[in-house]
Amino acid sequence: MTVSGNSCQTGDSPVKREASEAALTRADIGIATVIPRLPSRFGRGGEIPDDLIGAEIVAFGTLPFECDLSGGGLVIDYLEPRERKLRRLVLEASDTGMWAAHKGSPLEAPNRNSVSE
Repeated sequence: MTVSGNSCQTGDSPVKREASEAALTRADIGIATVIPRLPSRFGRGGEIPDDLIGAEIVAFGTLPFECDLSGGGLVIDYLEPRERKLRRLVLEASDTGMWAAHKGSPLEAPNRNSVSE
């Protein structure tokens, strides 16, 4: 089952709920398939880093308030599945979507243009 717009889908055929395509509810979050993209209100969101899928998560949380990340920020430190290198993904969010503020080593400085100041 995948989520597409306001309907749940299994393959290419929409699953109709109560004879209409009702909006998804919180009850649907356990059965809907994960879409491998970041959420965006304006179309397709950013891609999830390939090396995150199948990785070992070693830290999951946020950063100090002083880092001034939109939406509080979400940090995922992980070991790549093949190379076992430590990587960091920092996500920021607003009411319009979510984006990667940093992808790379947790020890390297992010591109200043991609991080909220």
